[in-house]
Amino acid sequence: MKLQVTNFLRIKSAEIAIAKEKITLIAGDNESGKSSLLRATAACALLRAIPVVNDEGKDQILKGQSAVMVTGGAKKAEVVLSDGSNAAAVIWPKNTVTGVSPVKASAISCGLVQWMVATADSRRVMLRDALAAIKIDTEPTRAALVDAMRSAGISDDGMIDRVWKMIEAKGWDAAAKEVASKWSEATGAWRAVTGTAYGEQKAKTWKPVFWRDEWIDADLVSMRAMLDQAHHDRDEAVKKRAVDGHVVDQLKAASCRDRHSIEAEEEKLAALNHEHMELAMRPSSDHPDLLEISKRSDEIKRKMHEHDAEINEIEKGFKEPVKIPVPPAETNRNAECPACGEGLYISILPLWVEKETVTTPEIMRQHQESMVRAEEESRAVIAHNEKLSGQVEEIEKRIDALKQDLRANEDLYKERSREINREHNDKKDRLAVKINTLQGEILSHRRHNLACDNAQKQLDEIMANEAAGNTVTEATIQDMGTKIDTIARQIESIETMRKADRFADEAAQYAEIKALLAQDGLRSATLAAAVGVVNEAIYAACEVAGWETFTLNDDMEITKSGVPFVLLSKGAQFRANVVMQAVLATFRRDELLLIDGADILDAHGRNGLLKMVRGMTKITTIVAMTAKREYAEAVSGHFDAVFFADEGQFQLISKESDQ
Repeated sequence: MKLQVTNFLRIKSAEIAIAKEKITLIAGDNESGKSSLLRATAACALLRAIPVVNDEGKDQILKGQSAVMVTGGAKKAEVVLSDGSNAAAVIWPKNTVTGVSPVKASAISCGLVQWMVATADSRRVMLRDALAAIKIDTEPTRAALVDAMRSAGISDDGMIDRVWKMIEAKGWDAAAKEVASKWSEATGAWRAVTGTAYGEQKAKTWKPVFWRDEWIDADLVSMRAMLDQAHHDRDEAVKKRAVDGHVVDQLKAASCRDRHSIEAEEEKLAALNHEHMELAMRPSSDHPDLLEISKRSDEIKRKMHEHDAEINEIEKGFKEPVKIPVPPAETNRNAECPACGEGLYISILPLWVEKETVTTPEIMRQHQESMVRAEEESRAVIAHNEKLSGQVEEIEKRIDALKQDLRANEDLYKERSREINREHNDKKDRLAVKINTLQGEILSHRRHNLACDNAQKQLDEIMANEAAGNTVTEATIQDMGTKIDTIARQIESIETMRKADRFADEAAQYAEIKALLAQDGLRSATLAAAVGVVNEAIYAACEVAGWETFTLNDDMEITKSGVPFVLLSKGAQFRANVVMQAVLATFRRDELLLIDGADILDAHGRNGLLKMVRGMTKITTIVAMTAKREYAEAVSGHFDAVFFADEGQFQLISKESDQ
């Protein structure tokens, strides 16, 4: 394969041949462009514009900031990876990705993601994908989900079916997000009902303020019927309420007030509304002043039309100019007949004599006379036409004067129309004020009359109750109100408690399901069963390399002889990450392995790394390490190709054919 790099990170320009399915070493000093070369290769192999990821495998640089990958001073960077059949290219800062990658690769095989740097959830996803490539199923079955949900106390078959259909339709991660959303909805509903922040333990013990435990099995239908009856009883009691003499005197006074007669006011209101409607429908153009002005404009237009007709009649009397005779052309005559004086035309061969017209003195005299007569007639025609033109000009002046009068009249019409409209609108506004005032007075009178009628009605009811002996004390009515409040509060407390319990149960169920569907939930337990296959591959890789073996536990953590990863030496941590990189690349059948920072290993570790990689079939490997040129030359026999990096330039030291 051939890699071409231009203006990318520390590399100005480079072109190197990568030995396919072989091991290539990139050696050089610190910051000489080794890592830049690996990132350039990864960008093309993975067809991604951002070859830098975080511990979750997501872009660590925003695409809008990708200009940082262009060498300082350059306008763009470009990387091309090709093998003769396929080629992939990436251009920055436009982040353009084109073509087809010539090798199969993944983020971990390209070294963008290191196993123990990634989050636990990301590691589970990587391992699950790798095992799926070798036909090892790491997803839980429906039966496993059913058992797990029942063990968590969820026995609702409908809920179990819904969750499984959700997983089948959207996948585990999307289903987990949807369940988490439903959990949020349930807790939010609980907060809305209770008016307090949600807590799992709090939701189990929370009760409304006036709650009584004996209400737990209360019949709400009967209680609502009881409340309706209590309201009815109080309404009836109010009708029979005993009234003191002062209130009776007030009602008597109110009932005895004079009623207002509003018939005349309503007739006046109808007349005003009619006048207002007529005024609104009457066009302002019907005003006498505007009609008079319009009539004057029509008269001016009529006169202008008459003058136009006069001009047309006068123009019919214009005479055509007189044509002055053209003098006869002189003839180039050959000879003149001695008998008649006419011109002769003589031809030699054959000989004949032909008559030719000759301009004689008589002809010239006649022409002169014709010209004199024509000029006199022309002067007469000109004088006649000038007279008519004068008449036309005079009429046109009168027309221009009429036009000015018409414009003045139209301006007057506009001005008067505005004045009339203002007067018209003012009158309508005054009428509207009168109408509103009168309507307010009528409404006030109606209210007064209604108050008198109501007072009389209440007074009649009081008198009837007193006559029948049906009187209820104020204390009795207050007791009835207290009873209504007690029943209503009890119903509200029971409804609130039942809603809170329902939402709390939903939240608890969704919390259990959310935990089961999470990366570290049921899938983690299923994945743990497949970890044995991974550990066998780790053991085999370490055995080939001659390294102490590592172990992957159920939590996706790496340990060595029981020692956790964080307590291992830097060299051991590097070896553990590289082993996982190689194992997952093997499972996935990736064709490219990019290993950076191999200089952390000692000579034994480096030899082991080469042995392990050579034991992997059909994988192209590039190893980068900080080393002097002398070292690169000394170890060149162990690699299929060796390049030395120096300030972004790459010099081939040796290749397989040289060894």
